[in-house]
Amino acid sequence: MQEQKKLIYTLDELTDEYGQNLEEIYRREKLQMVESIAMYLGQRERGKVRTHILTTTTTLNARLDAHEKESLMESLVIQVRNGVWKQ
Repeated sequence: MQEQKKLIYTLDELTDEYGQNLEEIYRREKLQMVESIAMYLGQRERGKVRTHILTTTTTLNARLDAHEKESLMESLVIQVRNGVWKQ
């Protein structure tokens, strides 16, 4: 039976449980967290995603290697965080 962990409500609790750099979270789990947070933030935005962007994302997912996908993901996160997007 899997160990029952307490719910985590803050970033401090998250780092207390999994380490300052979240080193105790597996890669797959981190990617799941990124996906979930991105979906949540995206759903809060107004407007629709352009069809060409959806198609481009699908194509890039099929053609880029893992390192290129990670670099693109990092770049997009930095741009979103710094307010770099089409108005």
